[in-house]
Amino acid sequence: MSFPYDATGIKVDEKQTFEKKLLPKGTYEFEIVEFMSKAGDTYPKEGTTKNGDPKVDILAEVTTEGEFKGERVFHSVTFLKKDAPGAGMAIHFLKSIDQPWEGKFEVTPSNWVGQEFRGYVIQDEYQGRKSNKIKGIEPIAQPKKDDSLPF
Repeated sequence: MSFPYDATGIKVDEKQTFEKKLLPKGTYEFEIVEFMSKAGDTYPKEGTTKNGDPKVDILAEVTTEGEFKGERVFHSVTFLKKDAPGAGMAIHFLKSIDQPWEGKFEVTPSNWVGQEFRGYVIQDEYQGRKSNKIKGIEPIAQPKKDDSLPF
């Protein structure tokens, strides 16, 4: 979609940011959602890392009942080369959201929308800004981990 627009005389507010809640550290259930951001991006969004590895950015919405239901968290899934450390993380993600993950297959991020998973969230800080970060992912069908147990 394209359309004409005249931005003459509009000043940029460098301090303008969107409000997001920081989720307390813990396990949440998520659904991968599709929406149009202010920049016009549709998620899942395909791209590459600075090393040239394919990656898909997703937006996941908390479906766990409670105060944080509906909050959205960005997450990147990077498809590393076979022998690279962490290469299995993308495969684990695909398996967790019930997508093709064995042998040779076509990665189709549009099929991820609506898929659910359970994720462990922490608060991450980068350049003085805190954000939610999904650190661990598992299929939603697995029993929920009790964070209070030592094992």
